[in-house]
Amino acid sequence: MKNNKKVIRIVVALTSVLLIVAVGWYFLFPVPVHVSGNGTVIFYYDGIKIEEPLTEKESGTIANIVNGHSAVFDTPACGFSSKIGIRFSGQMISIACDNCPTLSVHGMYFDVSKEEAEQFRSIMRAHGAKFPCI
Repeated sequence: MKNNKKVIRIVVALTSVLLIVAVGWYFLFPVPVHVSGNGTVIFYYDGIKIEEPLTEKESGTIANIVNGHSAVFDTPACGFSSKIGIRFSGQMISIACDNCPTLSVHGMYFDVSKEEAEQFRSIMRAHGAKFPCI
């Protein structure tokens, strides 16, 4: 009976250590961002309700902006909304509602150049979005 308790304690201890390492890995190391296919502009703000598909060219431009970046957990001073951005296959890429050149995906953040942020917003504006939206 003592051996069973000892084995259970060892298994619980090892499981706990593995869980702590996995969570630490997830929070400490960047996650690569990748989108593909056609995106959809999402903009629900100030009485404006937009959910409109992007063209292939626009989707490619957005993919070029976001792919290859690594998102990290952070608390940027920029304002974000899950109702403002571009969705690719259920993955929402949100852009800061003010003029920050920061994007968000799954509660993680990454910076893009000011030019890339303006391209992102310009594509959204072409579908009726308005910035700033805070």
